[in-house]
This record gives sequence, structure tokens and C-alpha cells, in this order.
Amino acid sequence: MKPAINQTSSFRPDLAWGAATAAYQIEGGCHADGKGLSVWDQFTHWPGTVYAGENGDTACDHYNRMESDVSLMAELGIKAYRFSLSWPRILPQGRGKVNASGLGFYDRLVDALLAKNITPWVTLFHWDYPLALYQEGGWLHGDSPAWFAEYTAVVADKLGIRVRHWITLNEPQMFIKLGHQAGIHAPGVKLPTPDLVRMVHHVLCAHGRAVQTLRARTALPATIGWAPAGGVSALAAEYAKDPEVVTHARDGFFSLTDPDDFAGGNVVWNDAALLGRYPENFVKAQAKHLPSNWDADLAVMNQPIDFCGMNVYAAWATTAATPAAILSFAPKAPSEQATPAPCSAGR
Repeated sequence: MKPAINQTSSFRPDLAWGAATAAYQIEGGCHADGKGLSVWDQFTHWPGTVYAGENGDTACDHYNRMESDVSLMAELGIKAYRFSLSWPRILPQGRGKVNASGLGFYDRLVDALLAKNITPWVTLFHWDYPLALYQEGGWLHGDSPAWFAEYTAVVADKLGIRVRHWITLNEPQMFIKLGHQAGIHAPGVKLPTPDLVRMVHHVLCAHGRAVQTLRARTALPATIGWAPAGGVSALAAEYAKDPEVVTHARDGFFSLTDPDDFAGGNVVWNDAALLGRYPENFVKAQAKHLPSNWDADLAVMNQPIDFCGMNVYAAWATTAATPAAILSFAPKAPSEQATPAPCSAGR
């Protein structure tokens, strides 16, 4: 008997209720059928980086249990399923030769979902960057937007005849700030501000290039968005009509309060992607670190999208004294974490 899902609420009728996963979190099959390594495959094999030495080599074994997993989704009454693709499973070196087995896995997954009347929502990138490209410079490399566009084209050509819903990037704040500034996520490095500025710029360009590629190559009309991280301010009743607190909450969320702490918040990312500009104080403080002719790239970043899928994990009780860094979803990165020495994930 299918469990009942209560969809009676004040939510708009076209809200897609469903479930979501990420490739590295569930797939396993770390070395299966020609898959290349990702930065997470390496990072989780470094001692001390993950609780109890866990890794995603097997995870939920979704790579081998996909058909039964989809059947379970159908039994649960799930009507929409957001999942991410493993870039190095499809392109083991991040570009160039396509791994037919890896791409075929997602081809079969889409077919299985549609056969159960479950709508696929495909996320192109949920943090598992190809290790081979990282070793060439990763998001710091000026060609990284073109690498991402090449990967997007491969996926669009194969899946775009059946998939209508696309997300370019999941939580760029997290994989840049936590992975490349704090060093507590993959790839586990602590880069200086000039490098972070260029990486943010390249990631935003990659988002724009992916949108362009999907619009040009998918056979079905595409609904395209991206999914940054976010949080909301929850005003206690006694502050809800206090204009000072309301303004403070709004400014904390929509303004860049500290131009030297830009990677983890909403503002630099969403201003560029949605408005086609960087915040003025960011430009004043960091333009010297941006690539030459950076302003010409703003039009690439600012592609028309159909939705902005905010990942909201928390709300903060807000008063006039609440630090702006909290309201901007840009908490200070832990400083006590040691950067692991580079090494290779063992087979």
C-alpha cells in the first residue's frame, strides 16, 4: 500500500514535490566501468578529513541498485526526483573522450524514472569535480568554463530529448568557500584571496556557458535554473514591525557587508547571475584580482534562467544586534583545520 502524501497546503499548485540526492553521496561505483576520479574520491581517502574515515566508494550503491531504488521512489509516491550527474563518470578526464558506460547509466536512470511517471530534475554539478582537471588548475584555470560547457554539451545531447528540468550548479558558495578557502571540503585547500576571486568569476562564467549550451542543444524546451545556498531571517513578533530590524535583515541578506568575505554569501553570486553585475564594494576591493576584461563576462553570467533554487537549511532569529555575516549566510570559515598534503586516492 502506498503511503499517503499530504499535498494540501497553501503552496502554489505547480510546486514540484519530490526527493533529491547528489551523485557522490549515493552512487558508489568509484572505479566502476571506466569512471574517473573526482576531488571527493581523493579527499575522503586522506586521513582525518571525514568522520570515522568514511568515503563514497560504495555509499548507497545506487550505481548497482538504480532500478530497485527507482521502484522504491515510485512506491513512496515521489513525483519529482532531483539528482546530480558525476562529471568524471561521464568524462573520466573531465573533457575529451566520453565514457559510454557512465553516460549510459544516466540514460537508463532517466528512462526508469519516466517509466514510473517520476519527473527527472538533473543537476549538472554537485561538487565532484574531475580530479584530472583539478590537477590542471581546476576552477582557477581560465579554460574551466569551456570545460564545463563541453561536459554540458555531452549531457544535453544525450539526455535533452527526455529531460526538461535542469540545474547548472549546486551551492557554489560551499564548494568554493569550504573546499578552496577553509579546506574542510574537497579538494581540501586554502587559497589566498586573489585565487578565490578568479575562481568565483570562472564558476559564474561556467554557469552562464552551461545555460547557453542547454538552450542551444536540448531537444525539449528546457526549464533551467541554478541552486545557490541560502538562509532566511526570521523576525520575532516583537521585531516584525521594527523598521530598523527589517532594514538590518534585508541589508544583511541582499548587501555585501564585507567585500573581503565574499565567497560564502549570497550577494556576489546572485548579483552576477541574476542582475549581471558585481556589488560595487566587491569591485572596488577585488577588481585588481579579476581576469582582464572581466566586465565583458558579466553578460555571459547573466543568462535568462527560469528559477533560482535556493537551498535553505536554516533561519536566524533576527534582532538589530544580529551580525550581518550571519544574515548573509557567510559565517567565518573554521581557521583551525589543517590542509592535507596532496596524494592520490587508492584503488
